[in-house]
Amino acid sequence: LFSRWYTDDKDLRELIIASLLVRDSKVLLIGPPEAGKTTLVRLIANSIYADSDDEVIYSKIIGAPEKTLQKVLVTTNIIRLITEGKEEFIVRPIVRARIKFINEINRFSKAVQDALLSLLEEKEIEYGGIKFRTPSFIAFADMNPYRGDIDRALKTRFMVSAYIPFVPMTGSIKIIDQMFMQKEEIRDLAETMSQILSIKELESIWQDVSKVHVPLRMSLFANLLIWAFRVCKYDKSKIMPGFMRLACAQCEYANEICSQIAIPPGERAIISALLFSKARAWFHGRKEIGYEDIIWATPWVVAHRIELVTSIKAEIPNPWEWSKNVVRDLIRSKWYYVENGEETFGFWVRGLALATLSLNAE
Repeated sequence: LFSRWYTDDKDLRELIIASLLVRDSKVLLIGPPEAGKTTLVRLIANSIYADSDDEVIYSKIIGAPEKTLQKVLVTTNIIRLITEGKEEFIVRPIVRARIKFINEINRFSKAVQDALLSLLEEKEIEYGGIKFRTPSFIAFADMNPYRGDIDRALKTRFMVSAYIPFVPMTGSIKIIDQMFMQKEEIRDLAETMSQILSIKELESIWQDVSKVHVPLRMSLFANLLIWAFRVCKYDKSKIMPGFMRLACAQCEYANEICSQIAIPPGERAIISALLFSKARAWFHGRKEIGYEDIIWATPWVVAHRIELVTSIKAEIPNPWEWSKNVVRDLIRSKWYYVENGEETFGFWVRGLALATLSLNAE
């Protein structure tokens, strides 16, 4: 995969790998056109093959404002309705596909986005009073940030997100070498991807990953880290849009993380962090997750769920870089820090140890 799709970001590589290891994973890819988002998904889809003829491996839908629910997910067999007077529903391949790709998701109408939310979150859609279910899947969606955003309810259903920039020059040289410097010209690298994993094997992997243990202290640590993005004297989840706009200016914690966040992440961020931590631990051959897994997962689950204040947006390239920097600073200041040349544990470690002992005692 990574010989055909290049990134020099080790954490991003692990995110892409982990996205295949989590059952019903939902990944949002954001970046400019020609950054390779579509190629990445096609490479993944081409690497997986069916165990039976009736299995739909891959399906792609392309967003456009004029596309209706009937054109995207399910429709009525008009010919049979006219000739026989019988109503028959035709389910589009995207509903049954194991690898779902929603291209330019932010160009779909609100009605279609609502239907996609039901498909991705509840694994079913309803049409004509009938519910159609989807098998376990891996879903990717991409969006061009220059064409607007998607509905927040749909956006937060994605477990993780990543910003995909242009390939650096070293990667570009490697890609061009594969396309034009070999014995014959290759226009589409995705077509050269070998089928290496069956759906049955993928199901087995998902089952394996689900057995990775989450110790109590790790669950508490995940809560601790995600809650660092949520904690607020006024609890911003209680503040309706347009109200208490001067809350941060009048607060004694005006220089803390909370003052930089207009909308904090919700509960799904913690769940997603633990699920992707399990996938990363399994990939590295461990039977339980560790602190490093949660630290790695947090920026990917937080960045698309938060809304930063305008003044902060003006100073940073994107929310992923901001989230990574915040996590790094939190670990260095509250988890451990160097004092007089020696590593010293912060108050988070002591608090977590006391909480774990207390809960285990109960």
